[in-house]
Amino acid sequence: MAAVPDVKPDYIALHYYGTDSTAFETYVTQVYNLYKLPIYITEVASTASDINSVTTFMTNITAWCDKQSWVAGIFWFAASRTADTGNLALSALMSSTGSRTALGNLYCTS
Repeated sequence: MAAVPDVKPDYIALHYYGTDSTAFETYVTQVYNLYKLPIYITEVASTASDINSVTTFMTNITAWCDKQSWVAGIFWFAASRTADTGNLALSALMSSTGSRTALGNLYCTS
């Protein structure tokens, strides 16, 4: 930004991976308070090891984001067939066959 000092961004994009919805809310709020620009959460997922925790995290953060006028969008990671491996396995919105997971169905209705 130093090369173009008169240019101001329109939005701030964030990524968040974790298990604590309160920590997510705190982080997003701190960034908003710092820049006072609309926020896009372009990647977010739970790293929890049980589906109930993942579902609760998703439900809590999507409901919270919907209430913040300055959150311009939230995009869960990931909606790809290869996301159902590793520490994000339970956060996958799509199975390896391409069908929606139960979490994918929840995301589409939240």
